[in-house]
Amino acid sequence: MNRSLTLVVLLVACAQDSSFTAIKDPEPPIEDTSAPPLEVDEAVVPEVNEECPELVYGAQLLNVDESCKNDPPPTTRYTPVVEWQWETYPHEPYVRSSWNAPLVGQMTDDNGDGAITPDDTPDIVVTTTNLSGEAGVEQGRAALRLISGDGSVEHWARTSWALDGETWVPDGYMSPAIGDTDADGHPEIYTMVHRGVSTDSTTWAACRMARFSADGELVVLSPQDLECRPHAPALADMTGNGDIEVIAGTFVLSSDDLTVEAAPVANEYLGTGYSASYWNGPIPAVVDLDDDGQMEIITGRHIQEADGSVRCYTDESDAWSAAADLDGDGYGEVVLTGDYRVTILDRECRFVAAWPIDDEGRGGPATIADYDGDGTPEIGIAAASHYLVYETDGTLRWSWLVTDQSSNCTGSSVFDLEGDGYAEVLYADEYSVWVLSGYFGVPLLQWTGHRSGTSNEYPVIVDVDGDGASEIVAVGDRGMYVIGSEEGWQPSRQVWNQHTYNITNVNDDLTIPSPTPANWPEFNSFRSADLRANFGQGAKLPDAVSLVADICELECDENKVLVTVKLGNEGLGDLLEGGSVAVYALAEDGTRTLLEVIATEDLVLSGYSTVGTTLTLSLDDLPTRSLVVVADDDGTGVGIIEECDEDNNALVIEDICADADE
Repeated sequence: MNRSLTLVVLLVACAQDSSFTAIKDPEPPIEDTSAPPLEVDEAVVPEVNEECPELVYGAQLLNVDESCKNDPPPTTRYTPVVEWQWETYPHEPYVRSSWNAPLVGQMTDDNGDGAITPDDTPDIVVTTTNLSGEAGVEQGRAALRLISGDGSVEHWARTSWALDGETWVPDGYMSPAIGDTDADGHPEIYTMVHRGVSTDSTTWAACRMARFSADGELVVLSPQDLECRPHAPALADMTGNGDIEVIAGTFVLSSDDLTVEAAPVANEYLGTGYSASYWNGPIPAVVDLDDDGQMEIITGRHIQEADGSVRCYTDESDAWSAAADLDGDGYGEVVLTGDYRVTILDRECRFVAAWPIDDEGRGGPATIADYDGDGTPEIGIAAASHYLVYETDGTLRWSWLVTDQSSNCTGSSVFDLEGDGYAEVLYADEYSVWVLSGYFGVPLLQWTGHRSGTSNEYPVIVDVDGDGASEIVAVGDRGMYVIGSEEGWQPSRQVWNQHTYNITNVNDDLTIPSPTPANWPEFNSFRSADLRANFGQGAKLPDAVSLVADICELECDENKVLVTVKLGNEGLGDLLEGGSVAVYALAEDGTRTLLEVIATEDLVLSGYSTVGTTLTLSLDDLPTRSLVVVADDDGTGVGIIEECDEDNNALVIEDICADADE
C-alpha cells in the first residue's frame, strides 16, 4: 500500500555493471632513422555512442523479519448470541433429539425467481428422533427434516414413506448427505431407511439407502439391502468420469438409481467398516490420497479402491478416518481414531505414528487443522473428559476438560474465527457448546443451554441465514440452536454437506466436483470451515518491498534512463500469488504520475526477490528527475497483500541523470 516514503537512494553516475572498457589509441611504431620521417595526417578516433548493456538480474536473497506473523489471538471471551432456537419442532414436536451432524446448503427457491442460488436462504437438513418416549411418543420414532436457515419455517418433516407396497421410516441415528448429484439445479438428500414402523433397532434386519428430493419425496431405494447401523454416507466422483457415487461404509452406490457399483472384497483383515458399532468405523473418508484422479475409501482398517478392491490393510482396530498431508510431501496421510488411540498411516497403509490418547474415553472422529498457526496441521479429538490437540508426532499440545461420559465419541469442527491463521475449535459435549482457542486451549465461548446424550454429532459453522456472518449450528436432546457472537466472526460458506466435509468435496451450489481436488496444500484440513487459502503459511505473513537492482545513466544524453526493478519478500510467509510493483514519476508538489506496472503471478518465497525487470524511461516523463517505486501496488495506489509491514513498500529515487542536466 502507498505509505510514507521510507528510503531515498542517491544515484552515482552509472552502476559498475553498466561500464565499458576504454578505447585506447594504438602505440606508435619504432622510428626508422634510416630515412626522413614522412608527414602524415593526425589519426582520427571515431566517436562511440555508449549504450546500456543488456544484463540479466537474477533473484536475490533478502533478510527476513522473524517477527513477521500474526500474534496469537487474545483469550477474551466472545459474547454468545442465540440467533434462534427450537426446543420443539413445528411438526412432530417431540421427535427432537439428534445424534448426527446438521447439514447446510441451498435447497429451496425462497425468492421465487425460478432458481436455487445464493440469493435464497440456506437450509438445514437433519434427522431427529425420540430417545426416551417423551410426551407419549413411541421411543425411537425418527423424522427427516428440512428447515430454513433463518429459523423462519420448517419446510417439511417426514416420518415415513410408502413405496412399492411397503412403508419405510428413517434411521434416526445417522447423518444424511446432501448434494446436487445430477447437476440439475435441484439438490438431493441421501440417508438410510428401514422397513415398517418398528423403532427397536434390534429388529432392523435390513436397511436401504434412499434418495430424496429437496421437497421430501422418496425417489428411489437401493435394490440391495444393507446392514442397519448408524453411519454417515459420503458423496464423491470416485473415478473422475462425471458420475457421482454414494459411499456407504465400504459400498459404492450409483447416486442415480442406488445400484451397487462396488462392494467390499471379503477379507478377514478388512475390519468391520460399514457394520461397526455406532462408536466405531461406519463413517468413511473419501479422498484422493495419491493425486492420481481416483478417489480412495478409508474405512478404518484398510484403504479401498473405487472398484472395491483393497489397496492395503492393517491389523489395527477398525476406526474413524480423516486425511490430510501431514508431512508436506504432497500426498495424504490417514488419521484413525476411535479405539482409545491415534494411528497415522501413509497412503499404502504403512505405519507412520501411533499413541494412546490422554483420556479414559475411546475418542471421536478427528479434526485436522493448523491450531497453533505454525504452518503445519495438528489433530483434534474429543474423548470422555477432555478435548485434546496433538502434534502429528503424538506430542500433546493442550487439553481442556469436557464432559462426555456417555459415548465419548463426539466429533468437532474448526474455523479460523479471526482470519489470523489460528484455528478455533467448535465442540459440544453433554452440557455445553464450546469455542476453544486453538493456540491456548482455553474457552472463548461456552453456551450452557445445550444437552445431549451424544453419539458422533458435532456443531458446524456456516453462514446459515445468508447474512454474510458465520453462525454455529448445533443439535442435541433439546432441539436445534443457531449461535452467533456480538463481536462477529469471519465470513464462511453456506455449505456443509456431509459428516466427512473437507471444503473441496463440494461446490457452493452443492454440486460435487469431478474430479475432486485434494484439500491440500491449499487448506490441508479436515472438518474445517476455514476458507483462507493458506498453503501451509499458518500465521506467517509476507512483507512486500521494492528493490532497485540497477540504474544505468549511460544514455542520459539520448534523453532516457534504464531502471531495473524487483519485488522482494522480507516476511516469514510466502507471497503465494506474487504481486505487483508500480513505478511513478514524482512531481514538485509531491503528486505522482503512473509510468509502469510490473506484475508477477509467480510465488515469491520468504527471503527472496523476483528476477529484475528493466524499464526504459524517457527523461521527459521525469520532471523532477525522481521516481517512486511501490511494492503491492497495481497502479491503483491500493495494496491487496496482507503483510506485516504496510509502511515499507515505497522507495524514492532522486537525482536521476543529474550530471546530464549540468
